[in-house]
Amino acid sequence: MAAAFSSSQKSYDVFLSFRGDDTRNNFTAHLLQELRTKGINTFFDEDKLEKGRVISPALITAIENSMFSIIVLSENYASSRWCLEEMVKILECNRSKEERVLPIFYNVDPSDVRNHMGKFGEALAKHEENLEENGERVKIWRDALTEVANLSGWDSRNKNEPLLIKEIVIKLLKKLLNTWTSDTEENLVGIQSRIQKLRMLLCLQSDDVRMVGICAGNQDWFGQGSRIIVTTRDQRLLIQHKVDYYEVAEFNGDEAFEFLKHHSLKYELLENDLQELSREIIFYAKGLPLALRVLGSLLFGMNKDEWRDYLVKLKSTPNIEIQEVLRLSYDRLDDEEKNIFLDIACFFKGEDKDHVVEILKGCGFSAKCGIKTLINKSLITINFANKLEMHDLIQEMGKGIVRQECPKEPERRSRLWEHEDIFDVLKRNMGSEKIEGIFLNLSHLEDTLDFTIEAFAGMKKLRLLKVYNSKSISRDFRDTFNNKVNCRVRFAHEFKFCSNDLRYLYWHGYSLKSLPKDFSPKHLVELSMPYSHIKKLWKGIKVLERLKSIDLSHSKYLIQTPDFSGITNLERLVLEGCINLPKVHPSLGVLKKLNFLSLKNCTMLRRLPSSTCSLKSLETFILSGCSKFEEFPENFGNLEMLKELHADGIVDQHLPHGCGQKEVQILFVSRPTLNWSTNCLGFALALVFGGRFPVAYDDWFWARVFLDFGTCRRSFETGISFPMENSVFAEGDHVVLTFAPVQPSLSPHQVIHIKATFAIMSVPNYYEIKRCGLGLMYVNEEVNFNSLFSTPPLMSQLLSLKKSLRGNPLNVRT
Repeated sequence: MAAAFSSSQKSYDVFLSFRGDDTRNNFTAHLLQELRTKGINTFFDEDKLEKGRVISPALITAIENSMFSIIVLSENYASSRWCLEEMVKILECNRSKEERVLPIFYNVDPSDVRNHMGKFGEALAKHEENLEENGERVKIWRDALTEVANLSGWDSRNKNEPLLIKEIVIKLLKKLLNTWTSDTEENLVGIQSRIQKLRMLLCLQSDDVRMVGICAGNQDWFGQGSRIIVTTRDQRLLIQHKVDYYEVAEFNGDEAFEFLKHHSLKYELLENDLQELSREIIFYAKGLPLALRVLGSLLFGMNKDEWRDYLVKLKSTPNIEIQEVLRLSYDRLDDEEKNIFLDIACFFKGEDKDHVVEILKGCGFSAKCGIKTLINKSLITINFANKLEMHDLIQEMGKGIVRQECPKEPERRSRLWEHEDIFDVLKRNMGSEKIEGIFLNLSHLEDTLDFTIEAFAGMKKLRLLKVYNSKSISRDFRDTFNNKVNCRVRFAHEFKFCSNDLRYLYWHGYSLKSLPKDFSPKHLVELSMPYSHIKKLWKGIKVLERLKSIDLSHSKYLIQTPDFSGITNLERLVLEGCINLPKVHPSLGVLKKLNFLSLKNCTMLRRLPSSTCSLKSLETFILSGCSKFEEFPENFGNLEMLKELHADGIVDQHLPHGCGQKEVQILFVSRPTLNWSTNCLGFALALVFGGRFPVAYDDWFWARVFLDFGTCRRSFETGISFPMENSVFAEGDHVVLTFAPVQPSLSPHQVIHIKATFAIMSVPNYYEIKRCGLGLMYVNEEVNFNSLFSTPPLMSQLLSLKKSLRGNPLNVRT
């Protein structure tokens, strides 16, 4: 990336000192031309200021405001008092930075300059005769010549002049770059008026030029109408310098095809039999211009068979040139950032960012800062769904780095994800301390795989273990498929995990009835075992202070939850689909940090322990589908942080007392769509609330309702107004009845299910939400709002509410 320096600091890159009569029209002229061609801002005495005995103020200013000085010591240089004074001033300005004075001995012997011999000696002697009254000045000139002659420079004798000039300019360029990058951060950038610095760094015809940029400061550094394009891998630089930035999108299919065609056949049309092969190249490159350019250049001139062979090679051996360029950003990361990058590349691409952050934090990493750095360096992105994304070639680069840790011995690598390598390590019982992570995909398992103590005994530093199944199968065949695969995994007697460093354990379809009895990884952050055969997670109390999440969803054999007394920092508990779970352990209330609890479709669950009311951090509670659930604990409404309660499908849909007294109360109600037809007019919704609360003129009780049909969503607002002249207190129960018409664009086949979300806004503790419901309305059918609620006791309640509303100043908005 090109750099620059501030004009308030230095006006010129280099000052040229020379004897005009000797070199103005030959060597110095050629040197000046090359310097300017490379964009080096050079002070050159265009106006022949060399007049009189004392150098002009203009030259003094130019010397003082130049980064470097080149002194062309030619045969008659010392005969000019003007040149000698220039040389003295140059040395004076660079006394502490003599490396910024560059002498060129043009057709003279450096020893003559140093020892004042030859033409230099004669010139100094003549000066002594002419300056008898000021002999001290000649002594200063002599000392200056000696000092300059001792500096590192160039001797032009016996050298090709054009090559010498190129060598001088290249040396100066390197010195300039080192100077810019060694200045303080405040003055690191600063060419202000000299965007031409680009030219000295670029040879645009070169195939090696891929990225160009200017590291600059403020927009006002450039002239009016200037448009500076900066390309960088590090977004942070653009933000720091307040640059408007745009993330360049990858090529789409057509653009990629044209780009590849340009680089592989140079504007010639692709032959028909190469069309499909070129599409495979494009698929491999995933729209990355760098990859398309490199591959296109390599494929130039190849025939169809050679293209096909190279495609096969690419799948097993990534192109080195592409990998080297992509690795530049990785190499600039610190050790922790490299570990985070490799974990994502090998294991967590496509996973939820917040979820991965928690796992990596559990590994002792500064995960948020590390991920931010990877984003800034364009190594990863976060998509609209908060998922970690990474270009396939960057991911392959990361995996390649891990493979190179030990190409032929996978047990000596830090991360294993390829099933062949994992099978090999486990079958040979070759686990080692090098292994930090294993992600095993069981869908590739064809033969029986034994999990033995010996295989894991050496994995003392294993921190990430995931055993999963990537195959997408229908729900009807899921259990059959899982059983078939899990039967191929056999556990040795008294199997155990030997690593105390385990932070993340995910095991889909875990086939044992419980965890090993000595299972106690003190650093464990997440334990996920969906579709497991577990009956009881563990016996007694396990002290796992760092454990934040347990997921035993769809573990249909689970009959007892663990004692939670030793895992008091748990934040998330998922027991969805545990169809044989009759109750939750009474120690549930010790989980003061629990914010998410799902008991969805626990069809044997009848009640909750009274300690549930002690879950002071609980925000989301899902009880949907608990068809045998009988009642909430008495003080359930005291859950101060509860924001979402999913309670559709339970027998008693009365909300617990006090549960509706929230600043934001979200209730979920769903209905099947058996009666959906084209005659449907829309959706009827009902909400019952009560309490005693003050209302003033034109006050509103209001609710925002979201309808979710599975394929699309719609929201609208509804409410009750209070058009009273004076403030009064409203008392008793009130009902909101409203109607949402069917959207013209909504067709029956789009409706998978209907779910209404009621978001109620109010001042806390003024009222209480008691019931809610929804239903379908059809053409020529009278609406019975009582039917919106599933329990018969509500019918009489609604009737009495309707009667009480007659003559009441409250208006029902529908």
